[in-house]
Amino acid sequence: MDTGTADVAASDTGTPTDGAAADTGATDTGADAADTGATDAASDAAGACTLVGIWTAPVTKGPFAGGTLTWTFANDGTYTGVINGSSTYTWGGTWTLVGSTFTINDTSGTFACPVGQFGTYAVTFAPTCNTADFALTSDVCTGRTLVIDMVHLTRS
Repeated sequence: MDTGTADVAASDTGTPTDGAAADTGATDTGADAADTGATDAASDAAGACTLVGIWTAPVTKGPFAGGTLTWTFANDGTYTGVINGSSTYTWGGTWTLVGSTFTINDTSGTFACPVGQFGTYAVTFAPTCNTADFALTSDVCTGRTLVIDMVHLTRS
């Protein structure tokens, strides 16, 4: 996937904000009482879910069907992914979440998509923010779509 990271700072990475009505992509400063700024919180002060944290899911299709995906989304807009806990099947990069639109950009790893192949997916969170379902919007990297499209992540 692409090595560019400039879009991360300008986009919502799913991190809690200071509760402003419009999310400007600013990261939490801890300025309000309701928002703790914890990077592993399931939701921000306004109640919107975040991907920040560790998630797992069964891989349901492709050559890794029956395996387990573990995905870690960091507060700084980066991520790492691994299948079956193996250093052979890893990838990392940058991500954004703006509303329900998730954009992914691989930058490293044995299973990274080629430079410039961004993927976008619609994300639907459960009311508890502890599960997230991904549906393909646009992604030319077919290997990534095998893992992400229709995945049901559970917060660890």
